[in-house]
Amino acid sequence: MVVRCGLMLLLAAACAGAELDPDQALARLREIVRGQAAQIPNYTCVQTIDRLFFRPSGGDARLPWSCRELDALKRKGGYRLIPHGADRFRLDVRVGPGAEMYSWVGASRFEDRPLRELIGSPPSSTGSFGPALMDIVEDAAEFKFEGEKIFNGRGVYAYSFHVPVARSHHSFAIQDGSDTPVAYEGTILADRETGAPVQLTILAGELPPEANCCRFTTALDYRHVSIGAAEFLLPFEALQRFVMPGGPEVENTVTFSACREYRAESTVTYGSGSTPGPAASADAAPPPSWDAPAGLPVSIALTTRIDSAVAAAGDPFSGRLATPVLDKLKNVIAPQGAFVSGRVARVVRILEPALVTIDLKIETVEIGGLEVPVRLTGKSDPAVRKPPFAGLLSRGVPIGEFPRRTPAGYAAVQCNGKRCVIRDGFRTEWVTVGQP
Repeated sequence: MVVRCGLMLLLAAACAGAELDPDQALARLREIVRGQAAQIPNYTCVQTIDRLFFRPSGGDARLPWSCRELDALKRKGGYRLIPHGADRFRLDVRVGPGAEMYSWVGASRFEDRPLRELIGSPPSSTGSFGPALMDIVEDAAEFKFEGEKIFNGRGVYAYSFHVPVARSHHSFAIQDGSDTPVAYEGTILADRETGAPVQLTILAGELPPEANCCRFTTALDYRHVSIGAAEFLLPFEALQRFVMPGGPEVENTVTFSACREYRAESTVTYGSGSTPGPAASADAAPPPSWDAPAGLPVSIALTTRIDSAVAAAGDPFSGRLATPVLDKLKNVIAPQGAFVSGRVARVVRILEPALVTIDLKIETVEIGGLEVPVRLTGKSDPAVRKPPFAGLLSRGVPIGEFPRRTPAGYAAVQCNGKRCVIRDGFRTEWVTVGQP
């Protein structure tokens, strides 16, 4: 289940003065959202998603429960969740007016695939920098003033809103590939002096069955961030909660950091196409390639320390070939010591019994001074313990379990306990995979 929702970049109010009354603050908030959108630059941030999976405790595991049964159990206090496991992703997100694209951190191009395909497993909410606040301002027929409060040490006004399905631009992706609009409600907190948004909360409940989710809530907090010579009010953290039919719940904590302006002269490209370079000379030697048959052993010593306490899927790592890669005639395909680059493909913690799995993926090997794409898979790939609440579907993908690896292309490192540290010099064993 992927929620197409988000928060628009907002230019902070330039000056603070006397405290506004509630009507003035709401009018100023609308002005900020509507009037400053065109002045927002394209920018890129690092987005980290920490997901925590919950399952019903032992005596409550009478699956499946309907959404109504879950609500009734919660009201009676007869329903208890326990944490089951966690995983983490880290990506670059590019944001511009009406656009949002993702890539792994430091990748040479942004993907034109949805976030759910990039990370390989729902649930997650995309569009954290999209037009949700603008949609709320336009969708909501009215805002109701709920009073004054202190939030994180500052005085704010609280306004509630409700958007019916007929006016909603808030939608859920469903299993047949389409989107279904849903009603939603929530609260906006606005600074009493500037009218700038401080926090936005959204609740989407009473969802249609095809959404395959009982309830979705999110809360987004903002702070001032300098990008270039200007200062903007950006979300820095989003807390998302998914309540699934059958009892499981998932909590995502999404944080944003290292925001910078995306400039047109950047060499980043989009989609699957590439920008043609200058024509090669007819006499130039062809670039090296990874021309290796399937089944050749490859030994790689890592030169990057990977610690599950901070590592995330998407993080780059490096290594060196511990031995040369030889074909069956003993010809050298890649020499010993050749530089190797890869990415962490998955970081998963199962809490009981305590087990950590880190999946690694090799992307390139340096041959002849050039980084050449390679296809390797782990020599031994032990089965990973599956969570007990598998089987729920969203777009045909299990949402009750952690991301699955594809049959080839990864090596798994497993550690008993709550933490796994792969130290500099750790050797990993791989085999070549034939050309696709």
